[in-house]
Formats: sequence, C-alpha cells, structure tokens
Amino acid sequence: MDYNKRLIEVYLELKKKGEITTLKDFGWVMSENANGISDIKFERKSVTLTHLEMLKERFNEVNIERIVTGEGPILLIPTENIQPEKIEKDDERITQLETELSKANLQVEHLESIIKSKDETLKAREQMIELMNRLVKSPTSN
Repeated sequence: MDYNKRLIEVYLELKKKGEITTLKDFGWVMSENANGISDIKFERKSVTLTHLEMLKERFNEVNIERIVTGEGPILLIPTENIQPEKIEKDDERITQLETELSKANLQVEHLESIIKSKDETLKAREQMIELMNRLVKSPTSN
C-alpha cells in the first residue's frame, strides 16, 4: 500500500469517528480542491509533505508515521486523554475480577466433584437394584 492509499485510510477513519464528513472536506484540510483530492485518491497526484503537515496540524491524533511507513495505528490516542488515576482504578478492578474469577473456578471445581460423586453413587445404586432384581427373579434353593 502506498502513501495515497494510506492517506485515504486516514480519511475513512476520521469519517468513521465523525471528525470529517466528505472527501472534499478532507481535501480542504490539506488545501486541496475536490479535483486535487480526487487525483490523490486515484493516484494521479502524490501526497506531499505539506499535505501531511497540514493534516497533522488539524488532526493531531493522525499517525503520520502510518502514512509514511505503513507502521502503527491510523490514529494515536491523544496523551491528554490518558488519565493515570483511571488506569490505576482499572488495574484494581481487573485484579478484583481476577480474584472473583479464581473463586468462581474453585466453586465450579467443587460442584463438579460433587456431581461426579453423586453420579458414582447413582451408578452403584443402579447396579444394586439390578442385582436385587436378578435375585428376586431367580428361583431360590433352600
């Protein structure tokens, strides 16, 4: 995939997020008219450094490295949205859920052993009933 196609990926991602509505609007961000952005889309014109600079200026979450190298996510998580206290609370909640899951797994294992024990008891009783039925049906010798 080349620069132009990766730039269109960025457009589609921004459109999906509701940051931009049309390809024409996307072109406007980079000082391209409808024909210019169409030429980029259909590879009649190449993405320039100026396009990338203008795009980054307007949308700082766009990962320019993705357009240039194809590496990394299309959009970056803005660092101002990262809240250490939320991460800490999430970590605590994850630990709590892991503990609860561990307890639930122990309960499941316990219930499985009870079921196995009851199944063995039922099987033994069925064998006993079968044996008693055979004894009742067979003639006794005294």
